[in-house]
Amino acid sequence: MPVSLLSFTKRALLGLTISALLAAPAFAQMVQGSTLPQARLTQRPLIVAHRSRQSPDQAENSLQQMQRTASRTVGVEMDLATSKDGVLYLLHDDTLDRTTTGTGPLAAQDSQALDALRLKDGKGQPTSEALPRLTQVLDWATATPEVILMLDLKGTRVSKVVPLLRDRNLLNRVILLTFDRTTAVEALRHADGALVSVLVTSNSDVNYYRRVAGTRQLAMYVPQTARPKLFSQAQAKQALIVSDLLQGIDADIDPVASKARTQGCKAYHDYIDQRHIDVLVSNNPVCAAETIK
Repeated sequence: MPVSLLSFTKRALLGLTISALLAAPAFAQMVQGSTLPQARLTQRPLIVAHRSRQSPDQAENSLQQMQRTASRTVGVEMDLATSKDGVLYLLHDDTLDRTTTGTGPLAAQDSQALDALRLKDGKGQPTSEALPRLTQVLDWATATPEVILMLDLKGTRVSKVVPLLRDRNLLNRVILLTFDRTTAVEALRHADGALVSVLVTSNSDVNYYRRVAGTRQLAMYVPQTARPKLFSQAQAKQALIVSDLLQGIDADIDPVASKARTQGCKAYHDYIDQRHIDVLVSNNPVCAAETIK
């Protein structure tokens, strides 16, 4: 059996097994839905909406966009930032200018001023939506069991995030995204069961993080531009494979998106299948998820 077909067959079999277990009332009462989402990452590929939106013309890191986008097959990615008085918000840039009606660094302003700001859409036009606090998103996710969140920690300490997740019973429904070794090691040591994604750009990275993680479940973020062999090396270390299609972030002009426009959304399925990807971050999540049911 070809490797790509084997990979999807394993996911399908696991999905059938989970479905059969869920049909048993005793099992359903035991898990109460709390263990299913993280298990779902190994059932089939999960598509994640980059910056929580369906397309680049929409507002980034928007709770309203999350509510429209998130589903059983589409998770939402967001970026964390901390205000002057220690409140966690969603913001990708260091400054407020591009995506909100504010100006200057978010870290220089307190929560009262930040709560008065409004998000801009992808064309720079103000919307009616306030800059979201992380707690607002987590409260929504708590009430929406299907949702899987991908939190890009950036400069945020894991110790500030994990208690918020633990209090809402969300640790098994998040992927903590890290892109440097200091943040990654801290997350691996203090994530309290949350799935941690680490950036790997070489086999040396793969071996290092597998050693640091020990027997814990681990996700390895392999960039789209990586050599195909690196995907296989990460998979060989029993890591969940995270990748992206983010070239031309604002215009979504990556090669697979261009191919999808001429050949249909199956282009995403083929890309995922060839690289055995478990989690794909995309600017075009609806199309990417269309053929992955």
